[in-house]
Amino acid sequence: VIFDCGSNIGVSVVYFKWCYPEAKIVAFEPHPGTFELLSWNVSQNGLTGVRLHNVALSESDGEVLFHSPMAGALSGSVLLGRDLDSKSGTLVPSQSLSGFINAKVDLMKMDIEGAEVYCIPELAKTGRLSQISQMVIECHHNINSRNDILTTVLATLEKHKFAYQLSSTLRFPADKALSQDVMLYAHQPA
Repeated sequence: VIFDCGSNIGVSVVYFKWCYPEAKIVAFEPHPGTFELLSWNVSQNGLTGVRLHNVALSESDGEVLFHSPMAGALSGSVLLGRDLDSKSGTLVPSQSLSGFINAKVDLMKMDIEGAEVYCIPELAKTGRLSQISQMVIECHHNINSRNDILTTVLATLEKHKFAYQLSSTLRFPADKALSQDVMLYAHQPA
């Protein structure tokens, strides 16, 4: 079972199905235009065992503004400031990630442009974090000077006994206002 949070147009879904043809994949993409492309790619590639959800993942159910300049953009976010070219947002449905987890998840890929600061603590609060064996998270540090994103995610994982490794590239000269994408691999110890 693979959860693909932030599927965009579906390249990761196609990759996961190529690597694990029998996998059940649950994919999430909030942008309506991007979701259409995701649906088309899943259909055109004849993928089975894939459930698609056109929602933003958050800490609660409702609606949120999703900021993105166009369908397929890689930096669309519920956090203002991630996509500097986006002047306005699109109102999209939001749901808590824990509501989708009712059994063991073997792998969770998360690339949700800052919303991990809401989702990871929500998974811990509901007890669903313990049902995830391993995660690959692109953690978005310092979006719009929010330096709490990485520290919140890491503190939550540490509190729940996940082991993890980090990878990132420091850009020189360092710009204090620049956001940074940090790759995080987390897993439950054997």
